[in-house]
Amino acid sequence: MTSSVDAVETQLPTTVRAFRQRFSSTRRGARLVCLLAVEQLSSWGIEYGSDLSDSAALIVAELAANAVTHGRVPGRDFEVRLTLAPDSGVLCIAVSDATARHKVSTPKLGYVPDASWRAAALFHEIVSVRPLPARNPAFAAMVAISYMHASGEGLAPPYGGFIDLAKEARAGHTNVYACAELIRSWRV
Repeated sequence: MTSSVDAVETQLPTTVRAFRQRFSSTRRGARLVCLLAVEQLSSWGIEYGSDLSDSAALIVAELAANAVTHGRVPGRDFEVRLTLAPDSGVLCIAVSDATARHKVSTPKLGYVPDASWRAAALFHEIVSVRPLPARNPAFAAMVAISYMHASGEGLAPPYGGFIDLAKEARAGHTNVYACAELIRSWRV
């Protein structure tokens, strides 16, 4: 009696390589981030002077220069993140303000983040960001409505509901969870 055994392909787990570090918002910090980024890519097997290495260095330099030029407030650093997925060869470069000013609230443990919560998180953050124009409440309302519509749910807020909610959020009288409950009550 003969039996055939099918060959089973085993797939090895892919390790995503990541680099993250904060730098001071100075010209020296911007120069240092470029050098460290190229060095990090070299340690990941991307040759110095290759097209990918040179392109990544150029992108990191531009983003770091923007962070230093436009985010130059004493005590505020910027953060650089490099992520490389070896199987796909995709390199993600992110430069962000390292302060907690723009961090989005995440759902609490046991809280199910539905479309209303995500729309409320977007709305609350857009309203809270100060450097944006004075029309933030109108823009934030359109983003929340568009998000809910894209999620397959409609909203029917009362007249001036989003404006009142924006005033409450800007004054610090309401949080993302209260915004989500209110947006949830406006669903149709």
